[in-house]
Amino acid sequence: MENKHFCIACKDLPPPPGEREKCLCMHCRQEYHLKCLNMDKTAFFKLDGQTKSEWKCPNCFNVTNRRKGDISNTPVRKSVQFNDSIMSCDDSLSVEHSETSLDLQPSTSMCPSLGQEVTLDSIARLLDMKLDVKLDEKFESLKKSFYINMKSLIKTEIVTAIDQVKIEFTETTDFLHQGQKELKSNIESAEIKVKALERTNADLTNKMSILHRRLESMEKISRSHNVEIQAVPEKRNENILTIVKNIYSTVKLPTTDAEISMCRRVAKLPTISAQRPRNILLSLPSIRHRDNLLSAVKRYNKANPGNTLSSVHLGIQGDICPIFSETEHLSPETKELFALTRATARGKYKYVWVKFGNIYVRKDDNSSAVHIKNKDCLAKIS
Repeated sequence: MENKHFCIACKDLPPPPGEREKCLCMHCRQEYHLKCLNMDKTAFFKLDGQTKSEWKCPNCFNVTNRRKGDISNTPVRKSVQFNDSIMSCDDSLSVEHSETSLDLQPSTSMCPSLGQEVTLDSIARLLDMKLDVKLDEKFESLKKSFYINMKSLIKTEIVTAIDQVKIEFTETTDFLHQGQKELKSNIESAEIKVKALERTNADLTNKMSILHRRLESMEKISRSHNVEIQAVPEKRNENILTIVKNIYSTVKLPTTDAEISMCRRVAKLPTISAQRPRNILLSLPSIRHRDNLLSAVKRYNKANPGNTLSSVHLGIQGDICPIFSETEHLSPETKELFALTRATARGKYKYVWVKFGNIYVRKDDNSSAVHIKNKDCLAKIS
């Protein structure tokens, strides 16, 4: 049962009922000495009756922080030095919680003074202020701990990633080194093979040159008994043997059928004009027989400059066609080289001739002959 005859703060008797130096809580109906509440008498007496009737004690003002009716831990001090200039709650008032709760110290401005209305906003501001201080401390501690932990975690992850990159980079460089080593070995092996192939190619080229020269020599020997008669008009049902005998008769060179081994027309080269008649190939028993015929034709043409050997002497009817010359039977390659030599030496060299399958040029009667072996030799006379 509540006792209204004692001051709840100091447990002493309050002033008599007629005295005015007391405060009555409108909520719990408990009485308090003004000095126990650290209130200024002058300021208290200036308050109107409505303000005094609505005043709440500190226990009821902090009802949100403890159980209703538990006043064993009252914020009012038993003995406080009275200060006439202040009429407010003591700034040392505190609300104690359990060991896990926050220690809230309300400031003078946040405690409700006499005549001030206690609202949820004022309580919220008080709690926010105290919670902000503790939360700031906790937040700073948490932020510092989070920073340290994140720094350690990031450092660990970075070190792990760097180590993994190092391992992968080492594996990659080892793989590239091995590939480069194999590539270098393959290149060295290829170089050895290339050098061997170059030597083989040089040997084969040399052998081909030797074989080519031997083939040319054999071809010259096989053609050495032949005479090629050019520009003889070609007629249907012609007798080539009769034409050949007429040549012998014209140049006054005796011959027999036994000395004429073979006579026939040969196919034209692709470079020769289609209107030009095919040449007549005459095969003789020996080189001596060939040279005798060529010498006899040259003597005849030289002795009869106005009546050189022509189609009339051969018994061919029609237009008179000069028989340009009787030459050795040359190979297609030699014929091509001979034609190039004549074209190159025209206007520069007086003589161009063929003897024993070889091509020669001479600038004048007093100069020495130049042997044209291949196309490269044409640069000497150009």
